[in-house]
Amino acid sequence: MRDHTAGTGAHRYRLSTAAAVLGIASGALYALHGAWAYSGTISAEIHHLAAGGPEPSTILWGLFAAVLFGMGWSSWQRGTFRLDWRPSLSWLVSFPAGLMMGIGAALVPGSNDVLILHAIPGLSPHALPAYAAMVIGIALSLMLLRVIQGTPMGVDCGGDICRSGIERDQTDRAVSGSAGQDHADAESARH
Repeated sequence: MRDHTAGTGAHRYRLSTAAAVLGIASGALYALHGAWAYSGTISAEIHHLAAGGPEPSTILWGLFAAVLFGMGWSSWQRGTFRLDWRPSLSWLVSFPAGLMMGIGAALVPGSNDVLILHAIPGLSPHALPAYAAMVIGIALSLMLLRVIQGTPMGVDCGGDICRSGIERDQTDRAVSGSAGQDHADAESARH
């Protein structure tokens, strides 16, 4: 089932449908290839080039290409795909933020999914402190954004669909704009 999101021209899968598709695809990937992460392909290639380790297989590069294609196709389908190489002031914020994320990822073996699915259940000593630090870092970042931008960051979930504050605002504007147009059309029809 897909929901037509007002104002964006995009189709959105219900959360339960998206979770089922992700679960089935992930299970099939694991059954056919074993554990895999797109970042592992990049890491293996860097290790191969820098230290002469084994080169990632063609299958890993194919999976990596499929992830990139899927992201591009999804954003094209939603109408949000764009390539913009012009310098922007947002780069001044994005670059240090990305640098800090990279440093954090390098300090913690794995990622959030590795921590949740493998390290914490495996009782790895680093897992709980790393997960706590990640949650605290995300919370502090969101609070800082709220202070800087002056708007609350939130997600509304209901009817098996979740929308962020930005999507809510776009939908509200689209609905109020179409309601205003309907009213104007009715007024002009009376005169």
